[in-house]
Amino acid sequence: MARTDTQALIDRMATSFAALANAGAGLSNEDLDKEIPGYGGRPTQLRAVLYYAANHTREHVNHLNKILDVTGHPAQSEAGAILDQTAQSLGALNGALLRVDDDDLARSHEDQSIKDVLEHIAGALDAFVSQVNEGTK
Repeated sequence: MARTDTQALIDRMATSFAALANAGAGLSNEDLDKEIPGYGGRPTQLRAVLYYAANHTREHVNHLNKILDVTGHPAQSEAGAILDQTAQSLGALNGALLRVDDDDLARSHEDQSIKDVLEHIAGALDAFVSQVNEGTK
């Protein structure tokens, strides 16, 4: 199963989101009230633009699944559904990390820093990969 073109599109979306996150992460609540010309030239608050980005992406998750379903693509396996949930969790984690910079990595609570938690997650994912690979030998 080739995924070269698919991965290129995934990478493109990740790059586009990174640019959006970079542009929007530092906006203050006052900045979000600022109006810009939106679709059709209508005044649109920056807040609405960010909400549009979130909702538009969610809308197209459903759209993509509908295309797969109506075109006879095989149903998602249980493993695929679990990985889908993992990807959603990592998306939520990436969202939480938008407010974190290098200076925040040392912030800690109950003897764990943000850096400790992130290293733990990365190590656990590496261990899960090893376990799945071991289980499929």
